[in-house]
Amino acid sequence: MNEQHFYSKLTQFLRLLQTENKVLKANQADKLPAIVAQKETFVTVLNDYLGEVTPRIKAVVAQIKLLQEQNLLLTQLEMDYQKMLMDAVRESVKATRNPYGKAQPAQAPAATLVVNTDM
Repeated sequence: MNEQHFYSKLTQFLRLLQTENKVLKANQADKLPAIVAQKETFVTVLNDYLGEVTPRIKAVVAQIKLLQEQNLLLTQLEMDYQKMLMDAVRESVKATRNPYGKAQPAQAPAATLVVNTDM
């Protein structure tokens, strides 16, 4: 593969990462599996290049690295948020009384006092 073809593949990969970044920021998780599948197609292309690494290739690789780090950070933040949300729901469920579960001991009603004021 020549340098121009490799550069073209790198720019395609960069555009795909930019799309992934937008999807992560928009919280559209349903679109991520398709993007990940597309990213997997680039693995062999990126690993098989044995040509010269020119300054413009280095520049695109630096952009790719930056976007990959941002996307990873966004993914981790989303996962942490989901975990925190699930923990909060779990704690809320524990704290609420289960009406269909084991019967809770009945509490005695508060004492009431009736005074007849009709005289």
